[in-house]
Amino acid sequence: MHKLQEHKHVIHVAGTNGKGSTLAMLESLLLAQGDSVFFTSSPHLIKYNERFRYNRHDVKDSLLYEGLEVIRKIIGDTNKDATFIGTKYQYSFFEISIALAFWLAHKTKAKWLLLETGVGGRWDATNVVPSPALTAITPISFDHQSYLGNTLETIAVEKLAIHRKDTPLLIARQDKSLDAFLDRYISIHELTAYRAGKDFHLDTTNWKFHFPAYQIKDLEVSKPNLAGKMQAINLELALACYCTLYEKKELINEQARKQALQEIKWQGRLEYVLPNLLLDGAHNVAGMQSLIDHLKMFHVKHSILFAVSWLERKDIWSCNYDWGDLQIQFAPVLLDSKEAVQKETLCASLEKLPFSFDEPKKTKTFIQEWKEAKHKQYDLLVVAGSLYLLGEWKQQW
Repeated sequence: MHKLQEHKHVIHVAGTNGKGSTLAMLESLLLAQGDSVFFTSSPHLIKYNERFRYNRHDVKDSLLYEGLEVIRKIIGDTNKDATFIGTKYQYSFFEISIALAFWLAHKTKAKWLLLETGVGGRWDATNVVPSPALTAITPISFDHQSYLGNTLETIAVEKLAIHRKDTPLLIARQDKSLDAFLDRYISIHELTAYRAGKDFHLDTTNWKFHFPAYQIKDLEVSKPNLAGKMQAINLELALACYCTLYEKKELINEQARKQALQEIKWQGRLEYVLPNLLLDGAHNVAGMQSLIDHLKMFHVKHSILFAVSWLERKDIWSCNYDWGDLQIQFAPVLLDSKEAVQKETLCASLEKLPFSFDEPKKTKTFIQEWKEAKHKQYDLLVVAGSLYLLGEWKQQW
């Protein structure tokens, strides 16, 4: 496994929100460049295969099984009937998955390995690559405080720990309260770091990208095919990563760049499954605020039915959101997961919001009602609050 971790073309990304979207954009640009790309992310929505994709396609079951058998042998167990992912081996589900990702990247002979952290960075299972091609940090906000700390600075320290001294570090636009801290951190650790808005920027009035350190000026791109205001921030970081990996003369032409940004595939982030059905993870405060901002921008005149649930360990309602003039009726959903918030907590949390809500229902029941047009008085159905909810929804739809 040590040999697999020495893959020379790893892009390692940490952050609170936007990791998957940023890497999906970079994946599309690298594929347009003619390179092969292995991308590992978490969690999956329906099938485990979704965590591992090669050239934008989920890996096949047969390759997964082959890789899992290799990992089993590395662990030292040859009993095929034993529970593989569980307490027997004292390895977490995520640790096994990342070990498998390294093996799959090696097996597919991918030029690039796009590696997304699970929680934090310092102690994350992904933080074992000695010399990645580059590291990047997406926007940092509050999430997993019980593991990472209760201030933005302590959370940032954990995520920034993926840096390597001789590896470029690219940092997306952050909360302004982190500015001075980031400057100190970069100076103390003597990092080769570039910050969005300071060292590189994307002008969304004309969709031109600038990165003076790499002689990039007026690089023409296009608005990506992913919905949401935050995607411009993610694209800015993805373009910085792309321009760091290649010299200016090697970049694909304008037409190819723009085409690549219309071919991005990423599920569950402001995903319009139908014109009147919107799915979004929104599993932390920053994600929920981003969703609310999107609804205020595009759906303020619509009546909205908001199907919602979340995990017990999450506190997405700790923020006093600005709902504006949105017209919302909440529909609490009871998830089939031991980690999901229970009915009493669901209702108690929603009672604090300035909207009414229906009686909680199972996902399957709610979907059936929607398909039978029992909620036809609403213009838009939003399903959000947890990627686990989105997984259940997609599986049972």
